[in-house]
Amino acid sequence: MKKSYYLIAIAIAWTAFYVHANPTLKAPNFKWGFLSHDFGKIKKGQPVSTIFRFTNDGGASLIISESKVACGCTASSYSKESIAPGKSGFVTVTFNAANTGIFKKSVTIYSNASDTPVDLVINGEVIE
Repeated sequence: MKKSYYLIAIAIAWTAFYVHANPTLKAPNFKWGFLSHDFGKIKKGQPVSTIFRFTNDGGASLIISESKVACGCTASSYSKESIAPGKSGFVTVTFNAANTGIFKKSVTIYSNASDTPVDLVINGEVIE
């Protein structure tokens, strides 16, 4: 009987040590499909969008608190609900060019994840 108590105590101690030594197991964490998107050549004045998808591969619910765009020509929307571990969410980025030429814009995502903030990048060339 004492032997089983010792084994249980060792198992509990090992689990506590492992979780404490690996805090990312408890924290939410982004696993992105991609962090940048190239629109290629797009026409001036015609908005284009892309969806950045992610999975929460951490151990707690992930919550996006804010997304900041680089300029007024870029807009974003994102999953507003809490993303449970193993579940997926999105950030949609829309670009509407007023000027021709090559562009590179970023959207910064703030959350409770262990790897925050995250910069998502869009680029391309605007033609007439």
